[in-house]
Amino acid sequence: MALNINTNEFPILNHTEAQAWDDFSIQKKGVESRLLMGWAGYSVFLHLLNSSFFRRAETIHLLAGPGNNGGDGYVILWHILSAFNKKAIIWQLKPPVTEDSVYYCELCLSLKDIREIECRTIDNFSENMDVVLQKNDVVIDALFGSGLNKEPSALLQTVFSSLNGLSDIIRIAVDISSGVFAGGDVFNHTVFDAHYTYTFGSYKIGHLLEPGIMYSGNVHLFPIGFFPMNHPARRFLNEIPMVSMVPMIPMRKQGSHKYSSGIVTVFGGSSEMEGAAIMAARAFGALGGGLMRIVSTSPVISNVLNESPEYMVSSVSTISEAEDKVLNIIEGKKREQVLIIGPGLREEVSLEFWNRICNLENLHIIIDGSALSKLSKVKSILQNHSLVSLTLTPHKEEARKLLLKEVTNIREAALNISKEYNANVYLKGPGGLLIFADDREEIYVNSKHFELAVGGTGDVLTGVLANSILRMGYKKGIEAGLHLYLKAANDFTETIGKKSDGTVSVLKKDFLQPSDLMDQLRKTWKEGI
Repeated sequence: MALNINTNEFPILNHTEAQAWDDFSIQKKGVESRLLMGWAGYSVFLHLLNSSFFRRAETIHLLAGPGNNGGDGYVILWHILSAFNKKAIIWQLKPPVTEDSVYYCELCLSLKDIREIECRTIDNFSENMDVVLQKNDVVIDALFGSGLNKEPSALLQTVFSSLNGLSDIIRIAVDISSGVFAGGDVFNHTVFDAHYTYTFGSYKIGHLLEPGIMYSGNVHLFPIGFFPMNHPARRFLNEIPMVSMVPMIPMRKQGSHKYSSGIVTVFGGSSEMEGAAIMAARAFGALGGGLMRIVSTSPVISNVLNESPEYMVSSVSTISEAEDKVLNIIEGKKREQVLIIGPGLREEVSLEFWNRICNLENLHIIIDGSALSKLSKVKSILQNHSLVSLTLTPHKEEARKLLLKEVTNIREAALNISKEYNANVYLKGPGGLLIFADDREEIYVNSKHFELAVGGTGDVLTGVLANSILRMGYKKGIEAGLHLYLKAANDFTETIGKKSDGTVSVLKKDFLQPSDLMDQLRKTWKEGI
């Protein structure tokens, strides 16, 4: 997913907040609503001019709602028809009802004498689709925008399903895909699956988090003239640049030694799950970590020394022995270090261990993998920890186990986990959201790397985060670590080159293995310096 403006000057809002900004601009500051609508539609039109798919299209189909989102669509269509001799079919859900949308609709229809324009109702869209839709047609969804907070009608879901199944048309959403909830709520109904989304003034939460991110395509934001105001929500993008990395994890300083370069202990790698702990330790070392330890109950974990003798590996028989070993390594040590708990950890850790480990003031803990599914039992202990930082990295199913209830909104789930466990939380998955425990700051990662949905990639992430936390402190470190991890995935799966005619070509791989990611991490890191 690529947003055309990579800046935190533009807010991330839900529908209520976006509507409040609209009202503030129009009612309190006197910005004309018709001007805002005109600027919105004109911004989209200007962007379309540079699109090869727009130049190929002979017919533009506008799905128009009765409100102001429909009005935005009419503005886009007016500019297209006033400049180009293209055919247009307007599919109205209902005739326009707001003063501004009526104005722009009538403006479009005034071109009937010189342009081929039809105005139909959307009721019979699916029945006539095979006749009226041709290859390279563009369909613009201007039905509801971000104001829809209920399931679309069965009729519209049939229309969306029919359109989504066509591979030779381009689907554009105005503001947000119809059926996607701007606040990020989970849904099970059929929605308009856009190739491109054009939104105004602010990103919407639904653009950036699962499930909405899966239907938003490439999202482009245009600042169309809303009157500036302070938005209380602390929400920011951690966008993945395609060329260089900002921020960057710093290299070792001159005079560094193994202890100053970071110490990590990985508690996990139970029998038949040894690879998870190894991957975490290896990722930490790949970025210049100083000392890597693994504590495991696996009888064969020490075999890793045959290929990686630099690790310090402790293989013990029982989970209680493993707990004692971890405590012996960490307790009483003055240097800041990171303990990763969970990669490949099959056994349940004791309450006594959690009590002791959470009282260490020089320790960062990252909890991932198997340990997350049992963590609700020790919520009260974690809530009162004395650690430098505690970071949890669940995916959606692990979030359900942490909250002991179904996840109906990714943002709310991440905020609740952060609050209930007094922890920084990175909720993985399409989109991805990072919440910091100290101020509930929200960092939207904005990535659709489905290639990362492979066993072991989460273990690589914990190693990257452990390294960056020790290099930069936990706040900057977690952001930078996520940035590097996702940029490495992007670099491996996407090759950008130039064709003989000077145009840019992009080759995408639809697969990735943790070992691929490991090899790519250092390359991406060094290229960003």
